[in-house]
Amino acid sequence: MRERGKRMNSKVFIVLLVLVVLAFVGFELMGIYNHSSSGGEPVNAKTFDPSQYPEMSSMNDVLAPFSPKLKLPKTQYILTVQKPAASIEVPADSSNSLRQAKFALSSSDCADLEYSAIGATDELNSQCGPQGTATCHSSNSHAALDLLSASFVVTKGGGTITLERTIHTAGSCKVTLKN
Repeated sequence: MRERGKRMNSKVFIVLLVLVVLAFVGFELMGIYNHSSSGGEPVNAKTFDPSQYPEMSSMNDVLAPFSPKLKLPKTQYILTVQKPAASIEVPADSSNSLRQAKFALSSSDCADLEYSAIGATDELNSQCGPQGTATCHSSNSHAALDLLSASFVVTKGGGTITLERTIHTAGSCKVTLKN
């Protein structure tokens, strides 16, 4: 009797898995059909523009943690009273559409960080951190409140990361890119 129950559970799982795959393929084909009926050029690997497919950008949050880490020539920035801000130019990277940037702060909420993307048209265009500070309110309800770090999803077009020392910070603030 138990053996039959196990086989039944595995069959139900396989059927559900097949249904999910079929639904995903159906939605993607529907998106391709909707785009091709708009009279545009046929889409191939060279002419593909992800901004024309908003349903694809919904996967960014899921795929971002598995993307490559952002590499910068300088990995540590010190913000002081004399130099309270810094701007980091993030170069474009055509081989990686998403890159993960994680920064650690030397003390709790000592700096505000903001990433502005070049050429991004979705929620990845402008990001801030640390989450939960007075200047950075996340719409992401499952984001943990962590005032010692900030994470960004950097797009292939590059952009600018702005570091700004907070007013209530005594002394310097060290911001380090974690790899």
